[in-house]
Amino acid sequence: MNKSIDAVISVACKKDLDVWRVAAPRIIDNIKADHYLVIVPDHEIEIFRKASPSDYFIQPEQAVLKDAKARLESRLSAAGNTARIGWYLQQLLKIAACQQADGERLLIWDADTVPLRRIQPFNKDGNPSYYKGREHHLPYFKVIENILGLDREVDFSFIAQNFPVRVSWLRECLSEIEKRSNLNWVDAIIASIDPRELSGFSEYETIGTYFSSRHKNEIYINSAAWYRYGGRLVGNIGRLNRLNRFILSVFFHYISFESWDGAKLGITPKG
Repeated sequence: MNKSIDAVISVACKKDLDVWRVAAPRIIDNIKADHYLVIVPDHEIEIFRKASPSDYFIQPEQAVLKDAKARLESRLSAAGNTARIGWYLQQLLKIAACQQADGERLLIWDADTVPLRRIQPFNKDGNPSYYKGREHHLPYFKVIENILGLDREVDFSFIAQNFPVRVSWLRECLSEIEKRSNLNWVDAIIASIDPRELSGFSEYETIGTYFSSRHKNEIYINSAAWYRYGGRLVGNIGRLNRLNRFILSVFFHYISFESWDGAKLGITPKG
């Protein structure tokens, strides 16, 4: 299936800008979509408008989830873990943006990840296609068991820097969370997070577990290679010029430049 998807959705903040300036044009070049959306803190709207291609709609966080940040702060502050509010918030924003979308076929794409070749988020049958990650973080699955009553369904991780979404399936998942908890899905997730955990919830792992449980025969697993530690491999984002992107595309579909991997972000490359 070569039809465009309804939208590519990313969440970003100022620390992502160096990578975003490189990634955003590549996303448009390599992922065919009707719409491109990046959600950013309200006070960073203007800097992202200047840093993004005109195809992108820049949406403030408060327009997507108004009170989630305060609810996270209330949950995490007692454990002295408020430095992780933004990390948890960006996951909730991705879910909420997909839930609110008009279309059916979406792609969540991490703002620190650069596609190196054409990406097909849905296969020829129109089913979502998932790249494989390698981690297995037990606290994620404790939350999943708590809010959905599900165990790990697959022998890989859905944490792979992007995640295709069938919106109708996502709404099923959120509805089930709400029925089991008698809470709004946002509050149910926040209440299930261990406030002491630096990484206590994964939106990709949670939704992926639900999809693989309820729609097992309708998802496709893509074993193509991708690379998570771009800073270590390339040196810095400033070295990811056209030639290096071409060379890397022989081996990988995309490459990430996560802030924690020790990368020293450099100037934006030309070309």
